[in-house]
Amino acid sequence: MWPNPSEYMYFSYNEAIQLFESMPESEKYHVSWTSMVSGLAENKMIELARKYVHIIPYKDIAAWSEMITAYVDEVRDLFIRARQK
Repeated sequence: MWPNPSEYMYFSYNEAIQLFESMPESEKYHVSWTSMVSGLAENKMIELARKYVHIIPYKDIAAWSEMITAYVDEVRDLFIRARQK
């Protein structure tokens, strides 16, 4: 039997940011950093995602790829809107 999705806890962006910021630096691994960048970028919070990319203590390809994807998506959306006018 599949679990009921309503049983899971969902966080708002602010709650996720607060939780991440409250984590000790020693427990912020590349996965948690990249997850923050990815979540923010996918939800159109690109400037905040960029802030996190720049303060990641160890840069990795996953975080940079998330940012590049976010920028490409934003440019694509701008192009589509411009063509609709």
